[in-house]
Amino acid sequence: MSSTITLSVPAMTCGHCVSTIRKALQGLGLTEAQIDLKTREIRIEASASAVPSILAALSAEGYPASSR
Repeated sequence: MSSTITLSVPAMTCGHCVSTIRKALQGLGLTEAQIDLKTREIRIEASASAVPSILAALSAEGYPASSR
């Protein structure tokens, strides 16, 4: 079952960061993500079981995140 998951990404500071994060999420098959540079948050529709994989992919790209 999918739900809206909000992730905090403090290291996201510019448009390049957003692009890199978007590519990392697409690599996981997540095509719908709302990435908000101003609040440094990502909102996605995914199952709770997908969160560890998402966090690992973001961390591997240099953007450690935490779920809210």
